[in-house]
Amino acid sequence: MKKILKPAIPAVIAVILTALLCSCSGTGTVTDLLTGTAPTIESATSDSSVSGTPSITQDVTSHITTTNETEPSTPETTPETHSVLVTLPYDISITVNGLEYEKTEPLNGFCTYEIPDEGARTIVLRDAFGSEQPYDGQLPDITYSTFDVEIPENFVLTANTGVVYPAAAASRAPDPDEAELRRYLPDVKLRDLLTYRISAFTGRVTVEITDDRGQKEERDLTAGCTLSIRRQRGSAEMPEKLRAEVDPMNFALAWSKFMTNDLSFKEICSYFPEDSAVYREARTWATGPDHKLTSQHEIKGFGNKQVGEFVQYSENCFSVRASLTKSLYLPKGALRRVEDKFDMTVYFVRYDATPDNGKDDPKWTVAVKHGPIEDLIYNVETEGIEIIRIEENAFKGTLMIVKDPSRVSLATIRKADGSWPEKGITLDKIAGRFEALAAINGGLYSSSENTGGYPLGVVVSNGVIVRNKPREWKSLMLVGLDGQGRLHIVDVSEMTAALSEKMIEEKGIRDAVCFQELTSADKNHFVQIINDGVVRDTSSLGSRNPRTVIGQREDGALLLLVTDGRGYNCHTGATASEVTDIMARYGAVNAANLDGGSSTCMYYDGAYLQPSVTFYYSTSSWRLPFAFIVK
Repeated sequence: MKKILKPAIPAVIAVILTALLCSCSGTGTVTDLLTGTAPTIESATSDSSVSGTPSITQDVTSHITTTNETEPSTPETTPETHSVLVTLPYDISITVNGLEYEKTEPLNGFCTYEIPDEGARTIVLRDAFGSEQPYDGQLPDITYSTFDVEIPENFVLTANTGVVYPAAAASRAPDPDEAELRRYLPDVKLRDLLTYRISAFTGRVTVEITDDRGQKEERDLTAGCTLSIRRQRGSAEMPEKLRAEVDPMNFALAWSKFMTNDLSFKEICSYFPEDSAVYREARTWATGPDHKLTSQHEIKGFGNKQVGEFVQYSENCFSVRASLTKSLYLPKGALRRVEDKFDMTVYFVRYDATPDNGKDDPKWTVAVKHGPIEDLIYNVETEGIEIIRIEENAFKGTLMIVKDPSRVSLATIRKADGSWPEKGITLDKIAGRFEALAAINGGLYSSSENTGGYPLGVVVSNGVIVRNKPREWKSLMLVGLDGQGRLHIVDVSEMTAALSEKMIEEKGIRDAVCFQELTSADKNHFVQIINDGVVRDTSSLGSRNPRTVIGQREDGALLLLVTDGRGYNCHTGATASEVTDIMARYGAVNAANLDGGSSTCMYYDGAYLQPSVTFYYSTSSWRLPFAFIVK
């Protein structure tokens, strides 16, 4: 719940506005959300108000003649009149003595009402969902919750009471795919995205979304969340004439084969413009070591092939969703036959890639490709944990922000006698064993053949050193938390076990794991990416991969980030610079890259937010000997 700040009221007008200013406190939070400042109350003759800033303005008109004992005042004295300008969120209406004031044209999601002074009155604020805030003539605190809804401009947002939110009440931004498409078709225009800020006097509301096909769907929202609906529902099928020119399923089959090393880069690159982002993504994937990790299989066939959600933006641009399943036979592993699910959104453009050859030769090509655009509810904060979903063309990520770092610790499966089991267990089982709300994978461990039985390097759990071999692998760095919840990143590669133990004691390390710094040929193993606010240049490090990163903000909150890749959701993964940018964007002053690839996984409240990226455990995680958990 957002708490409304009380404005500082000049004593000379406090009595006049006692009844009305209950609504003025409602603009305190509104102003704070937009500008970070408190609301103002000013005389109508003042020129200090800022246009567009929510405020309450005192409008006083006075015609009073001076009086004394020898000369009585004229009986024609004009009475003093007053009015108040009240600025409120668009979806909160104001009623005075049973009269609801008509809404003005919203400006940045706010409406202004002019309320005349008519003596005693009863003022009530009402949100779009039917909840009210009555006032008794005092100046109470007003509380309300906020919810954000992002939808395409051709969708309609309605409260469950029937109140329709106008586009003028929302902020507007272009579709993020539009910029890339305009490189080939400068005049192409996608649907803008509108973001509505909903204000309500309850912590839960129900809204109705009407999509581009006229279909309606109800969504329940919780205070502080963002509902993001970017996906156009479109037509179920493509026009036959257009499909005769270009068949999206052919590309879907080709990309599916390419992701499992069954099609060469030379064969796939003919689908893309050479200067496109998707061309560069494919080249990075084809030349990286991870392309070979998926090659141990046989394709047994394809099924469930579907093309839908067709949207045409111009005669030379359209988008479509393509999906299929690929049956694979694996020569080893826990599973031998698997169904590799494939689902993606593709933007096709028709343009001439060789305009200088004297020929008018436009061709259909893939300009933008990414995983399916799903409806998301994110930025959801419950029990001091905020979940943020991150979508990029080459990967999807999940960022978990834990406000209290003391809730995070390292759980291990070490036996009571100090030994380690032959095999590890999956992340969900670790969370269940330690009654954790959330969990994420950590540092290096023995992952050969997915055994996961014991960790590598230096490991500390709840203040106890459970493994102390700082030179077990080259270039090891310790990443962990001290007793105060502060994040430490320490080079232990040249330490003896005794020096490592001394360092752990001096720094008060409570929980820690190890990872490697720049030891692999492709530089996918690196650790510190932000150090005391200084962001490292990681542009030359690693290829696209699933990744796991831990960071910490100045206020102590821990940032836990995972991304997908290696074919999961048709994504190749995140680069080192991309995860570094995400950490910096969300305020990390220290951050470290941890073990990624098939080890990357995140679990929260009984479900995987990110399973391991592998054919063997596509709905779970690899076996692990430890995990960072959140209690």
